[in-house]
Amino acid sequence: MNRWRMRREHRWAQRHLPEMVDGKLPRRSQRLRDHLAICPECGPMLRELVRVRGLLLNSGRRPAASGSVVPTVLAHLRAEPCRDDHR
Repeated sequence: MNRWRMRREHRWAQRHLPEMVDGKLPRRSQRLRDHLAICPECGPMLRELVRVRGLLLNSGRRPAASGSVVPTVLAHLRAEPCRDDHR
C-alpha cells in the first residue's frame, strides 16, 4: 500500500473506531480490521477506547443519547484536574 493511501486509511479508521467500539460498524468492519492489522497506532487506540468504555459502563454512567461513548469520555476527561507532568 502506498504512503498516501495508508494515511487516508489511517484517518478513515480513526474516525470510525468509536463506531466499532459501540458495535455500529458492521458493513465496514472488515476494512477497519484490515487497517488495524497493519497500523501500529490504531490497535492500541482501539484497545484504550474499549477499556475506557468498560470503565464508564462499570461506573454506572450512561453514554450520551447518541449512543457513542466519545462525548462521555471527553466530559470525564475535562472534569479531571490537570496534572503537571512536566516536573
